[in-house]
Amino acid sequence: MPLGSIKGSSYPYVSNRAFTTTRRGIQRGGSLLYHQNWTNPTAKVANGITTAQAGPVAVGTINLPLNGTLVTGGAAVLLPTFGVFTGGRNVVVTVTHGAAIIAVSGVVTGTDVYGVVRTEAWTITAGGTSKTYATKTAFKRVTAITLTNAADASTDTITVGDGDVLGLDVILPVALGLTGTSVKEVVAAALVTTGVMVAGGITISAAGVISITANVDPRGTYAPATIPNGATTYDLWYISDIPEYSGGA
Repeated sequence: MPLGSIKGSSYPYVSNRAFTTTRRGIQRGGSLLYHQNWTNPTAKVANGITTAQAGPVAVGTINLPLNGTLVTGGAAVLLPTFGVFTGGRNVVVTVTHGAAIIAVSGVVTGTDVYGVVRTEAWTITAGGTSKTYATKTAFKRVTAITLTNAADASTDTITVGDGDVLGLDVILPVALGLTGTSVKEVVAAALVTTGVMVAGGITISAAGVISITANVDPRGTYAPATIPNGATTYDLWYISDIPEYSGGA
C-alpha cells in the first residue's frame, strides 16, 4: 500500500489519499504517515475547569459551574495556545470526602479539534476518600458537565480539570493493532519508546458506514511518560489508513 506523509498544522485536514499506480490510471488507497507536534504543552490544572464545589443535597442532576482558569466565554479551552484545530486533551473529574465518598456520575460535553460535539459519561463509585475519573476522549473545548446523585452528596467535594493525555489529530486505526506504539517518538529532542498510544474509536464498515465507540476518543490518544510541564516538546510519527475520516461523524 502506498504511503504518503504530512506534518500536523493548524488545520490537519486530509482530503484525498488515492495514488495512481499504473498507466491505466488505476487508483489505490494509501496510508498516511502523520507527524504531530506538541510544543511545551502546559502542566494540567486540577481545578482549571471547575473549582472545588460541594455536591448537591437534593437527589437529581445539576450542571457544574465552569469557573476555572481554563474557562473563557463560558467554555473551558484546553491547550488554548495551540490554536483552534489542534491540541485536544482529556478531562479529569476528582471527588474527595472526609470519610466515604457518596457515589456520583455525569456527562462531560464539549467539542473536539474538528468542532464536532463529543460527550463522555463519567462515574465515581462510593467509598474511599479520593477518586478520579479521567476521560478517554480528548476535548478541545468543554461546554458543560453534569453531575447526577442518587443520595445527598453535599459532603462530597468535586473539582474538574484537564489531564496529561493528549489527543491525536488523525485516526490511529484499531485494525492496525498499533495500540501502544508509534513509528517514532521524540520527547525533549530525545528518541524514546515510552509513551502509550490508544487507537481511535472510529471504524468504517464494509458498506462504508462510520461508527464511533462510546467513551473512546474517535482518533486516539497519546500519553507521554514524561508528563506535560510547560517545558517539554513532543513529536510523534504514526500511521493512519483512514485519515480522511478523522473528523468522524
